[in-house]
Amino acid sequence: MQTHTRAGIIVVAGALVLGGGYIMADGADAVPGILTFKPPLPRVAAFPTPKAASPTPNQAPLFDTSTAPDPAFFKNLTREFITDYRMKDMKVSWWIGTLDGVELASANPDLALAPASTTKLFTAAATLHDFGSTGRARTVVAWDESARKLYLIGGGDILLGTGADTPEDIFGYAGLGTLAADTVRALTKHSKNILTQAPYTLVVDASWFGTEKTSSAWRPEDHQWVGPIQGLGIDTGSVARGQYGYVPDAAGVAGQAFAAALGASGAAPAKIETGKSGLAKTEILDPARPLPQVVEIGQAPHESPTIVALAQGAPFAQVIRKMLKISDNTLAETLGRLVALHRGAKPTFADSGKSVQTAIGELGVHLGNTNLVGCSGLAHSTQIPAQALANLVRTAASPEHPELRAMLANLPVAGADGTLRNVYQETTAAGNLRGKTGTLAISHSLAGTMVYQNQVLAYALIISGYPEESPGGTISAKQMFLTGLLGGKTEFSPTDPKASPAPAA
Repeated sequence: MQTHTRAGIIVVAGALVLGGGYIMADGADAVPGILTFKPPLPRVAAFPTPKAASPTPNQAPLFDTSTAPDPAFFKNLTREFITDYRMKDMKVSWWIGTLDGVELASANPDLALAPASTTKLFTAAATLHDFGSTGRARTVVAWDESARKLYLIGGGDILLGTGADTPEDIFGYAGLGTLAADTVRALTKHSKNILTQAPYTLVVDASWFGTEKTSSAWRPEDHQWVGPIQGLGIDTGSVARGQYGYVPDAAGVAGQAFAAALGASGAAPAKIETGKSGLAKTEILDPARPLPQVVEIGQAPHESPTIVALAQGAPFAQVIRKMLKISDNTLAETLGRLVALHRGAKPTFADSGKSVQTAIGELGVHLGNTNLVGCSGLAHSTQIPAQALANLVRTAASPEHPELRAMLANLPVAGADGTLRNVYQETTAAGNLRGKTGTLAISHSLAGTMVYQNQVLAYALIISGYPEESPGGTISAKQMFLTGLLGGKTEFSPTDPKASPAPAA
């Protein structure tokens, strides 16, 4: 299969979905394209060459840092927020400061709480740290001549398409149709009848990702928001693109689609089963390792099974963009398991969380009482303090870690795209706040950057303990607080203004 360099526009359709213990807010992600329907500009005269104003002209800074943020403003608003009647009995972990680490305000910044989907910041950073933004998951095909078995081996690409490669789209960047055509070509070049006459078996091998498909740490009502973690799938294993709900065996569905694609490329129908090839191992599938050699059957003596074709999915920068913009849990757990396998850990949710946590520690981020029990944030037992999240944001913005830029660049933008598209519209936060959202039945969180008076600040906020049946008041207070930090109107009060006054003694 040919590799491709992608350039294009990713458009993510979204919707607001409420249900169970998890709230997902998707948004359309529209970016300017390279095409235009405007007529060409008329020919104009050459622009005159101006004289330099001075031998060493001054350069205007990107952001005006002449006025430092006033900590008193941030501290006062923080105090008003956490003492508001809507925040009664809430646990709050909060930190905000400059990118170089100067704290402006905080509230229990080292208190580890359930961060929900802001956990995905850890997963994104660990993936970029281990594989880089250009790393790509693999899908491998191998042939065993003696057993007449063709193996489809999953290596972490769950965004496969059913047809030809579509490098202009993250869905189907690697297509099973192209992979099947490459397979048939490799197997028939020197023996025309190898897949057309004698029966053969297609074996789906998803063993590299282990047997833990779902986590015992997830609440039953949250299983609807994540698919089985198998390391092989089409469109993240969803029942239909753009819809929530997942097939129970994403790898098996991919195997059936591959069998159909083989038939379309001239191969005979195959019996389909699951099994192990002996090739589902780190040396072959790890995105950080060199690509394995592909052999044409009949070209030279070979051992069985032999790799005859392979595909590479979208670069991880694009996968992370998808994961962060719409908060995709299946992608997050898949990336976390790739990190675990890369580090020699077991393919389990627990080891994936530990591996991601270790990777973040290697970046120099102080983790405090962080405890990751998975990589998506669905596990209520996952705990992260706001200080650790904010420290990771600051680290990603530092010149020492350019590999993490894809994480910051792809955070949802308030009022514009991703899970923040329908939030903060027509407020002071619109366009000025970027953040990874997080929502569980017990907690609400947001972490990222904001532009305050032309200066970029890092922040992280986790709120836990609100009533599962009525979190609205707490969420509205949080939104008022964040817009207030950026100049919006605030109306905080220790007592509910609508409450009846207490009877006189």
